[in-house]
Amino acid sequence: MQALRRAADAVRERDPFRFVASSLEFAAHWVGDMLRLISDEHAYNTDLPLLTRIGLWRRGFLSHGYEFYSLDENDPADFMSHYQHRRVASRVNRHASDLLDHKIIFQRYMGGEHEDVLPDLRGYVHDGVVHQPDGEKRSFRDWVTSQSTGFVVKRSLGGQGSYVYVVNVTDDELEINRGVKNADELADEVESDDWIITDLIEQADYAAEIFPDSVNTLRLTTLLDSKTGDPFIASAVHRFGTNASAPLDNWSSGGACARVDAETGVLTKGAVFPEKGTMHVVDKHPDTGAQMTDVEIPRWEMIRDRILELADQMRITPYVAWDVVPTDDGIQILEVNDRPDPNLIQIHQGLFEDPRVERSLYDHL
Repeated sequence: MQALRRAADAVRERDPFRFVASSLEFAAHWVGDMLRLISDEHAYNTDLPLLTRIGLWRRGFLSHGYEFYSLDENDPADFMSHYQHRRVASRVNRHASDLLDHKIIFQRYMGGEHEDVLPDLRGYVHDGVVHQPDGEKRSFRDWVTSQSTGFVVKRSLGGQGSYVYVVNVTDDELEINRGVKNADELADEVESDDWIITDLIEQADYAAEIFPDSVNTLRLTTLLDSKTGDPFIASAVHRFGTNASAPLDNWSSGGACARVDAETGVLTKGAVFPEKGTMHVVDKHPDTGAQMTDVEIPRWEMIRDRILELADQMRITPYVAWDVVPTDDGIQILEVNDRPDPNLIQIHQGLFEDPRVERSLYDHL
């Protein structure tokens, strides 16, 4: 978008060299985005007629959007397309995207005044060395064998549940997800790159009753209204783990989710990640059978208002997706996301049904 604007400015200023440079920059961005979209197109196995696919591509949607967004029934104009996700949403926070992408930077930025909403920090890992809050440094191999309570290790960069290790400690034995068997194997995994270590979180009872084997998070997407300057909730979804995704609640790993009414905090439409291209709408959790829809999130008004308060203080990043764990006495923020997965946040309702969303996204470019 910026390159296109620079090209337009060059035309007005009759600067042919700047026009050519800006046009080539825009073309390079466009080609890159289209190649990534083509790659994403092959990530989902969809069985649609070619003409239907072409019609979706013309509107900027990947083929799986037909099923995800029920585009045979809904108006595509109500949804952020996958192309808009690449070209628009990904550039709204361009001036400070590292603040959201890098978990260590975010932890430091939010510490102090807002420390109460962050999981307790055990340390940072760099080149296999744990840097603890008290200043002590130990090799990760030594550190991990000395722990008596569970913890979470996450790569500082990365999302969608990738590179997250949930570690429980029972009778000095480690129970680790993702196929990791022991402390040595975990140390091998984290010996490179940067990682953050935090305490496990005890979620609120209502969420544990629906699915106890994962920490079940709210994905609250906030956006600054470009007219009023006030943040608002653009999308609210509650994720729940399943036997396929546990110990994480990752939607794309086979999790379940339900739409949250942003005014009342009541869970409404439920869904399970599409299997073999088929969307399953559900009222109850697919594994536990617990009721998902019509459940009211306790202290919802407090949760919503606190997130809007934080969004107001992070105005440098107008578009933020917050992964929030409701607890019995407040909230914990697991992480934030620079450009949230459009499939998850639109699975129940198109973002552009609220006219503020499309207008504000484009205005913030």
